[in-house]
Amino acid sequence: MHPEGLTAKPTLTVPAGDGLLAGRIPAGLHPVVADGYQHLDVLTAAPVQNNGRPEIVSSHLAQFAGQPK
Repeated sequence: MHPEGLTAKPTLTVPAGDGLLAGRIPAGLHPVVADGYQHLDVLTAAPVQNNGRPEIVSSHLAQFAGQPK
């Protein structure tokens, strides 16, 4: 058993704001909520959103990947 397994490495949790897990991700995981997204939008959203801002999931994933280990 490895009870510390989920916290052994850095994680990025990006739930869809209107998806099945909306409001169900523990705050301690520091989720980046993609407001207005449905569950499939997280994978298939346009690079530039209707509000003119960059797509939140890809932006946060790139920041996460670029962090020093």
